[in-house]
Amino acid sequence: MNQKHKDNVSDPEPVQGKTFSLFAGHQTTDIYYQEVKFIVDQWLQDNSPPEELLRSIRQIKNPGKSAFGFRRWKQFREKHKSHLQKLEKILSPYLTDVESHLKSLSLTQRFDRTLRTSRQQYLLYMIEIELVNRLNAAEFKSAKSKLAFLPHCLRDLRKACKAQPDDLDYQCRRCSKSCFIRHCSEMLEKFNIRPYIWMQVDLRRLLRHLNHEQQSTAVLGIACIPELVNGMRLCARYQTPVIGIPLNANRCGRWMGKFFDNSINMKALQTLLE
Repeated sequence: MNQKHKDNVSDPEPVQGKTFSLFAGHQTTDIYYQEVKFIVDQWLQDNSPPEELLRSIRQIKNPGKSAFGFRRWKQFREKHKSHLQKLEKILSPYLTDVESHLKSLSLTQRFDRTLRTSRQQYLLYMIEIELVNRLNAAEFKSAKSKLAFLPHCLRDLRKACKAQPDDLDYQCRRCSKSCFIRHCSEMLEKFNIRPYIWMQVDLRRLLRHLNHEQQSTAVLGIACIPELVNGMRLCARYQTPVIGIPLNANRCGRWMGKFFDNSINMKALQTLLE
């Protein structure tokens, strides 16, 4: 699963994750972003308002967990049959044997909502992230204060990270020229976004405080697909504008047992910010 490290972060080596990889056999993840955009464009052209489609997707839990969940999934599937077929055909190559992963979970791990993400949920999450980014883009850009939370699994694993905490969380100290956290932080700062390495902050408590103080603050997240969606939904509950970019694969200790080099699509991040 390891990869040869590549210093050019704008063109990272393809990586394979436990349950997904946005490379899907290609040398770049650009194709993934093009295909997600195409699917959402087609879906919205079929008279599906983005807010309504997002709400419907968020109402769907794991279909196999309850009779109510199955009925809701069945109704959604009947209404959007053709788009779901297109979704399965185009985006399923980006999944890496989710079924085997689910079968391998221990009894304790099965209580972890993130680890037990189903194949169908992954596909819908990909659409959800794109919808949230579209719906929140303008409000994010107009916010007076913008925070970004980056996963520590994006650091350069060849070196000891010298990040230090400040009043909120850890911040990059630019100790490696080939670290994705460094390059993300530098890009984010150009757009007046304060980047943090998410290590200790309680996001729920922070959002509650921002909401209580009625501060005009927006959040950008970078994480594996299930974690990014969980964070976006949490922000939505506290009326905080949020946008985000998924990791190119899920390769951290939570999924793999130890950390492996990871990456994101820097061009997709820049496009989202612009």
